[in-house]
Amino acid sequence: MNQKLTRKKLLWVVLAALGAASMPAAQAADEQDVIKLSADVGLGYDSNAYRTHSGAYTDPSAFVPPQNPIIQSGFFVPFDVRGKYVADTAIGSSLAASANADGRFYLGSDLTNANELKLMSRLGMNNLMARDGGRSESAYVGGLLGRVDNFNYDPDTGKARLVGPADDRNVSNRDSYTTLGLEGNYANEMSDIRYGVMGVLEERTHDDPIVSDNYSNTYMRFGGHAEAKVIAGSRLKATYLHTIRDFKERNPRDLTGNRGNANGLLEWSDNSYRLSLRNKVGADALVYLDYGLTTRTDNFVGYDNFTENKFGIRLDYAPGEQWRTRLAFTWADVDYDNALAFNTAGQAKLTETNIDANIKTEYEYSKDLSAWVGLEHEAVNTNDLRYDYSRNQFMVGSRLKF
Repeated sequence: MNQKLTRKKLLWVVLAALGAASMPAAQAADEQDVIKLSADVGLGYDSNAYRTHSGAYTDPSAFVPPQNPIIQSGFFVPFDVRGKYVADTAIGSSLAASANADGRFYLGSDLTNANELKLMSRLGMNNLMARDGGRSESAYVGGLLGRVDNFNYDPDTGKARLVGPADDRNVSNRDSYTTLGLEGNYANEMSDIRYGVMGVLEERTHDDPIVSDNYSNTYMRFGGHAEAKVIAGSRLKATYLHTIRDFKERNPRDLTGNRGNANGLLEWSDNSYRLSLRNKVGADALVYLDYGLTTRTDNFVGYDNFTENKFGIRLDYAPGEQWRTRLAFTWADVDYDNALAFNTAGQAKLTETNIDANIKTEYEYSKDLSAWVGLEHEAVNTNDLRYDYSRNQFMVGSRLKF
């Protein structure tokens, strides 16, 4: 408990320092009030809306017949609507307010449980402490208020997830939550070595399923980054993030995969290290080589502990002023220390690899209007067949800026 309080106090100190840095500076401002609006809407086809396993399997964690999942596909509308208002205080800092709504709505009545919605609003103070051409030094601190709606469905059927010995406890609402928090960041790009720090503290209040553990938690994240030129045309960026989720009611699992009140309350502590090498190729292309290492520990016997190694490559190709193509591929291997397939004693150690690939091409008719087309593939390969799946998505859409 003392360790939790110490980390929370440290984050409060970081946010307070960023808050002090974002206070108005004694200098004349050179920016005017700004209002920005944008709407990104499209039409997509999803080959596997509920991330369903492609084949029959037996779930040893439940006394039920072999599962025969049916993959359901259909059309959806992806959207991302954003608004931002920046008011110059005339004394070197600005008040920034923003709001955005993004997600997707499926068009078939049998696919509505796959709908996703995220609402987020922010209000804070930004202080531009220095500027030299395209380089700047700035600090921001502010509050955030958000809502995430995700239906917790059974991947085999797309219907509400049921838990309990008799599969009679509906927990379809437990992944949806409201969040309230503070965040801050500092960025310095004035020299050849660019660096920054950030911190966020949120209280995430999940909808209560009543019949099962509430997933409400205190979410904390802080870290920093540094970026420097390696050789001509190449820059290396290193990032570190420490993330804590301190649950209010959720219990950790013991080494047999069972949860219980006697196990105490669950806490996840993640450390993430990322390296990204950006390379300029010719006049029109940027190639990024990415590597990430993430470790997780829980506060009990380590059932949830894992180490993830992620490798990626990205291409950003912009020939001319109107066309732009982005391509990305990542492969990740997750090595679990103690977790078991199906969270059931006697089963093999849990294994998991993930693949994500996407390509998106955009054509800009004007500075305010563009059209795009995208293709995405994702796959999770795991011996817990409840969560083993692959799916493809094809999307077309347009972006309008005001």
